[in-house]
Amino acid sequence: MPRNFRWKWDDVIQHDLVTVSMDGKFVQEGVVDDRSVDGAFVWLFDSLGQRKLLHEHDGYDLVKLHR
Repeated sequence: MPRNFRWKWDDVIQHDLVTVSMDGKFVQEGVVDDRSVDGAFVWLFDSLGQRKLLHEHDGYDLVKLHR
């Protein structure tokens, strides 16, 4: 994915399955646990059940996967 692609994080909601990438490289898949009202922060559960906080300005791209 090109670096200029940015998914609007305010488009994801709780329980969405997403792919996280940075600079076009896969980082992880996760399930959205929660997000801030403005969509700048997203909390994800990874496949091990660990919760991770991501901020959109850290350079991550989120893409919602369809189940």
